[in-house]
Amino acid sequence: MEKILVYAAVHGEDTDGNPITTSFVQSGFFYGLCAPITEDTAMDVARQTRQTGYDIYTRAEVHAQAGDLLEIRGKKYPITREPAAWSRNGENIIGYVLHAALITPVTTQENTWLTDA
Repeated sequence: MEKILVYAAVHGEDTDGNPITTSFVQSGFFYGLCAPITEDTAMDVARQTRQTGYDIYTRAEVHAQAGDLLEIRGKKYPITREPAAWSRNGENIIGYVLHAALITPVTTQENTWLTDA
């Protein structure tokens, strides 16, 4: 089990009154099992992304939501999905599963000529 720090998003407004995340503040920690993930997805015909991060399994109740940050092994990852209850029969909750990942564009051989100029 690894110690995972939770950073909650602090919300505010921009100059036009639109809601934004202004900063993150450490709100706690929990221990969990971190399973590394790497996933390539084709978002569009000419756009491919790579998702690198962790699926985290914990028995502790986690007070985090999508958009908050988790610090895992010294690096911060945003929670990309709402935490899900982990249960065998749908009634008794064993723990929670969180998904935290960084999403980056992938440069493919077909589009490298655009950056070589």
